[in-house]
Amino acid sequence: MTPRQMLETVLDQEHAQGILDHRKAIRKPLTERAAMLLAKELQKTGDPNAAADEILLRGWRGFKADWVQPKQPQRTSVGSVFGNLAAQMESDNGVRRIQGDEGIREAFPLLSFAAEQSK
Repeated sequence: MTPRQMLETVLDQEHAQGILDHRKAIRKPLTERAAMLLAKELQKTGDPNAAADEILLRGWRGFKADWVQPKQPQRTSVGSVFGNLAAQMESDNGVRRIQGDEGIREAFPLLSFAAEQSK
């Protein structure tokens, strides 16, 4: 199978030709193996022709599907953020002794401040 035929398994003729022309222009012609690997990566995007356009627009000679797929932001709850902050404070500073109206007690400064504010 030629590189063109390999690309045309996932791209239309216009986009396959565009990739071949681009690779020729940058003096990096596609081998059969390289075309097969590129076709696999293009297929992973869900829209191979749009991914091929991205290759051409950016002048890439290689391609990975995750370069064009948006990353999903991780959702975090307020509780988990607060828990992570408390754990970080403990590992950075340890438990602290605080002098207050109720005498000396061991507490995290942030937790003590929050408790006093809620009174």
